[in-house]
Amino acid sequence: MSFGAGHIADMLSRLRVNRELLKMHKHRKNEEEGFIYFGSHLELKFREGTEEEKKRIMQKIRADVKRQRLMEKGMLVLSIVLFIIAFGWFARNFV
Repeated sequence: MSFGAGHIADMLSRLRVNRELLKMHKHRKNEEEGFIYFGSHLELKFREGTEEEKKRIMQKIRADVKRQRLMEKGMLVLSIVLFIIAFGWFARNFV
């Protein structure tokens, strides 16, 4: 009986696939460097907003932050209450 014949064949096929992937990676590396080089000279132009738009956006951001903080505080209180209830149930039933 010979054991491990399938493992050796599997190992050889994996090594072959890994060599092919390394070859592909070397070719792609050259292409990506050229792409990154040309992409670094891209100039972006943004439209300046008016003062009213800036104030409106800042108010919206502040409202979102306030709502998020309120939600976090509510979740904290809820988790503390649930922990106390679970601890009380555990203490009553298992102690």
